[in-house]
Amino acid sequence: MQMTRSGLWILPRLRTRRCRRRENDSLPRIGVYICHCGINIAASIDIGKVTQFSANLPGVVIARDYTYMCSDPGQGLIKQDIAELGLTGWW
Repeated sequence: MQMTRSGLWILPRLRTRRCRRRENDSLPRIGVYICHCGINIAASIDIGKVTQFSANLPGVVIARDYTYMCSDPGQGLIKQDIAELGLTGWW
């Protein structure tokens, strides 16, 4: 991610998975999960801003950050959201 002179962030192209759509949904129901990796990532970027930005993208129904998303509790959050929110895709 790069910041322009005017203070806007430029996001790199993201590889995304194709999301399955429910018959009645016009958009996929996407969850965005951002890992701090302890301080490895959190020391370099503003996790809160990235999470807030992600929450406003089309099709995103939940955007979360967690210190160690790859840990068992972090994976539990994702599984819980899939079940409770009916997510059909993730970034």
